[in-house]
Amino acid sequence: MKKSERFHPPSEAQEALGVTYQPSAHGFLGPVNAGFPNPYPCPLCSLWTTLIDAAAVVFPGIRTTGNLDQCNGDPRGVARCSYSIIPGPSEGPKVGQNIRSSSVKSYVYSLESSARPNLQILLQHRAIKIAWKEDQATPTPKGIIFELESSPSQSFFVPVTEEVIISLGALSVSGTLPYSSAE
Repeated sequence: MKKSERFHPPSEAQEALGVTYQPSAHGFLGPVNAGFPNPYPCPLCSLWTTLIDAAAVVFPGIRTTGNLDQCNGDPRGVARCSYSIIPGPSEGPKVGQNIRSSSVKSYVYSLESSARPNLQILLQHRAIKIAWKEDQATPTPKGIIFELESSPSQSFFVPVTEEVIISLGALSVSGTLPYSSAE
């Protein structure tokens, strides 16, 4: 994850509000941005203080101070979470304009299509099945069967030469569901 992350450390103002981080838990040169919103939403500051104080009562010995970070691999503590954003500037007309960051913006849309010849994105399609090679000691995919959402009776087969990566995008439901709540 460090290799893909471009972490924006908290500002002095954010640290004064209780935001902490460990530099060793983050990457700083990757394409996917992460950081803390600017300005930091301080109505949450009193809520965080209340939650931290309550956690300390319920879980004696829990770490609530120091250089805590939710990304350091040690779950024994309470820390504020960073977001997948490019933090907005502290001054000027664009104060508070935090920009959402995502892997698709960083890896897919930032590249020319010639730089990703093995990637095809199909909108309004649904993968319905992985077709497997028969008589293999190790399960090996031979292709993907998918359909166009507007015409589910027509399916397509795409052969696979190396691997299948299963990823879920957005779900949309229109009309009635294909099952009833009684099932």
